[in-house]
Amino acid sequence: MTSHVKLRKEKTGTVDYDIQIKEVRCQLVDQLKVLDLQLEQKTQQLQDLTDYLRRRGEIENEYARSLEKLAERFSSKTKSQTSVLRKDTTTNSVSQVWVALLTHTRQESKDHSEISESCSNVLIQPLTNCLDYTQRLARKSKDICTQLQDGLLKATADLQTVREKPNTELRVCRGKAEGGREAGGKTKAERCKKAGEVDRKSKCSPANNYCDAC
Repeated sequence: MTSHVKLRKEKTGTVDYDIQIKEVRCQLVDQLKVLDLQLEQKTQQLQDLTDYLRRRGEIENEYARSLEKLAERFSSKTKSQTSVLRKDTTTNSVSQVWVALLTHTRQESKDHSEISESCSNVLIQPLTNCLDYTQRLARKSKDICTQLQDGLLKATADLQTVREKPNTELRVCRGKAEGGREAGGKTKAERCKKAGEVDRKSKCSPANNYCDAC
């Protein structure tokens, strides 16, 4: 009865180990899923930022060209007007305003053109490199994580094998001991039986001798 109880305990321990290993495997799989999700989020963010800068560069370039066209258009008009009314003080002051305004417009056009260049070329290339580096780093991290997980599972399996080895040897020894006890019991019974037969024969021998003498 005791051996059956111990056997059930050992089986229960094995079942618990299998359940725990399954839970550990699920946790390790979840870790890899988290890495994949983080990579997906970072990739999407970098791609969105790249698309924004590209579109912003196009808009800034269009705006810079529009400002330049606007400045050229009104610059030709003010030149013809100021050449006719050069002696009028009021006209001169207005002309100065026009010159300042058009100069500012051209400078603004130049500034937006530089912003367009920065958005389209200067900033996009580092983002592209960053995206490539992020993907390579994520792949390397996933490979390392997978190797560590495989090593952990292998070490756990080896530990469980070492842990179960004494139990297996103990069960074998118990089986041999029980077999020995059964064999010993049979041998003892046979010895007792033979001793009884010898005793009976020895008791019968004097009677047989007396009968022979008569």
